[in-house]
Amino acid sequence: MLDNFRASLEDFKQFKKFDLIEDKIKFILNYAILAPSTHNSQPWLFRIVDYSCEIYKNPEKQLPEADVDGRDLYISLGCCIENLKIAASYFGIYKSTKYASKNNRNLVATIYFEINQVKFNEQYQKLLKAVVYRLNVRGLFSKKNLDNGDLSVLRKINNLGITVNFITDKTKLKKIADLTAKGLRLAHSKQDFKDEMSRWVNNNFSKRREGIPGYSLRMPNLFSIAFPLLIRRFNMGKKLSGLNYISMMSAPVVCVVSSKSDNPEGWLGVGQLSERIMLESYNRGLRTSIFVASIEIDDLYKEIQKLLGLKDRPQFVFCIGYMKLNQKYTPRLPLQDKLL
Repeated sequence: MLDNFRASLEDFKQFKKFDLIEDKIKFILNYAILAPSTHNSQPWLFRIVDYSCEIYKNPEKQLPEADVDGRDLYISLGCCIENLKIAASYFGIYKSTKYASKNNRNLVATIYFEINQVKFNEQYQKLLKAVVYRLNVRGLFSKKNLDNGDLSVLRKINNLGITVNFITDKTKLKKIADLTAKGLRLAHSKQDFKDEMSRWVNNNFSKRREGIPGYSLRMPNLFSIAFPLLIRRFNMGKKLSGLNYISMMSAPVVCVVSSKSDNPEGWLGVGQLSERIMLESYNRGLRTSIFVASIEIDDLYKEIQKLLGLKDRPQFVFCIGYMKLNQKYTPRLPLQDKLL
């Protein structure tokens, strides 16, 4: 079931009631902030300037233990940019995107909008609906392979400088699941990582609008209350790695997204392409689940490079498959809190 915020965005016709471009931009930014982000940290900030919107990173949201280089922060921002471009394209006001130079410390990109709206572009309607409905699932996937037609469509989604490997071979999939489990065990052996993680997990009754709700990890109510303390006080790596391994092994496809450039520009591209694939997957009745421990922890990514024969640097991993579940959506901070 949609939460009230997402339900309010189901009616695309609301856009027509806005006359001022500033109000139109604010309306479509509500779709941008539905993007996934590491620990649901929502690391984006926006400034509306005339007929454009500047997108900034919020350095306070970078996770020094889980995301040392800021890779996941920029991938999250890439997902946000992709959502914004889809929304602006559907509502007929998208013009162009300019990515910031390295000299602009926190400015990431500027989206420019058309002064005069053209008609709604129905080509983007299904994608925009997927922006509203998509969620990152947890649990076991159904024992069903992807339709060859669906997989073919997903393979055709591309972005210059970004490569995507759709892993269906069970031997390779098992190796990636093993590396993910190893990454989690290594991460949870470090007290600083555990302390950081415990601060970002919320119990199922929390009113906090950022961070990871226990229900999104399939936790019962009472356990969700104790979980942050358990994470901080005990090494939960073995248990959590086992659960993640089982979940990954149940997936018919693991998607590894790599880039030639191992820098913020490349990470933004990875985020945009990954979000487009996840949205298109949703439209085809598929669900996606993100697992990045094999990418972020130590040098485990090198083993994925070797396994897949890659020259590019693996940046992002997620599973694709069918899953029947009734999972609540993660909350979002109100847009007003993200405007500069």
